[in-house]
Amino acid sequence: MTDLLILSCSQRKRHDAPLMPAIERYDGPRYRMLRRHIRTRPEADIDVFVLSAEYGLFPGSLSIANYDRVLTYDRALELRPSTSRLAHSLVSGGHYTRVYIDGGRLYELALDIEHFPRPPRVSVEIGTGSQGARLSQLQVWLNRKTGDQRPGYAPSPSRDVPRLRGVEITLTPEQVLDVAERGVDQDPEGASRYYTWYVNVHGRRVGAKWLVSRLTGLEPSEFISTEACRLLGDLGIEVRRV
Repeated sequence: MTDLLILSCSQRKRHDAPLMPAIERYDGPRYRMLRRHIRTRPEADIDVFVLSAEYGLFPGSLSIANYDRVLTYDRALELRPSTSRLAHSLVSGGHYTRVYIDGGRLYELALDIEHFPRPPRVSVEIGTGSQGARLSQLQVWLNRKTGDQRPGYAPSPSRDVPRLRGVEITLTPEQVLDVAERGVDQDPEGASRYYTWYVNVHGRRVGAKWLVSRLTGLEPSEFISTEACRLLGDLGIEVRRV
C-alpha cells in the first residue's frame, strides 16, 4: 500500500526554471528532506500532495510556476470546500495505510482537519509544534515502516512541564484521571462526545479533547486533537484510537 503525505507549500522556492515539479520548486527544509529521502529510499512508495495558497491542493509532481502568495485566514476559508473535499476523498479511498499532514493552523483550517476522516486501519498523523519539531516528526514518519505505527498515543511523561497554548499542567496521571472522573459527573454528554481519540477513565471512554479542555480551561476549538493527544501523553496518560 502507498503512503500519503500532504505538505504545506514553502516560502523558499527555486527560481531557476519557468516551470518545475512542485517538490522541486519548493526548497524549504521539509522539501529538501523529502527529496533526499526519495533519492536514498527509491523503494519508498509515497504520494505527495501540496497545499498552496496559490494553487490549492494538488499532486507534488505537478509542474508549477514561481509565485509569491501567503495563505491568509480568508484564503484558507475560500480554499476549504475544494481542498477538504479532495483530501478527505484521498484518505477515504482505500489506497493508503499511512497518512501524514504537515502544514500549520491555517492549512489545517483549509483541510477542515477537525472533520478529517479516520478510516479503519489507516494511520493519520498531523505534525505539531515549532518548525524544528515538525521537521523532526516528518523525518520519523518518513523513516518508519508501514507496520510500525501505534494505534494510539502511549504514555510518555515529559521532562519539561507539559503545556498547551501557553497553559502549563503540573498534574500526576492519577490527578488527571481524578479531574476526568469529576468532569464526567458534571458533563456526561460532553465527555462521551468524541470522534477518534479517547481516554479510558475507570472503564468509561471520554474524549481526549474534552479532557484537555477540562485540564487547561481552553475551548476545544482553540486546539486540535493531535495537540490534545500529545499533551495527555506528556502527562503520562494513554490515549486510544477508536
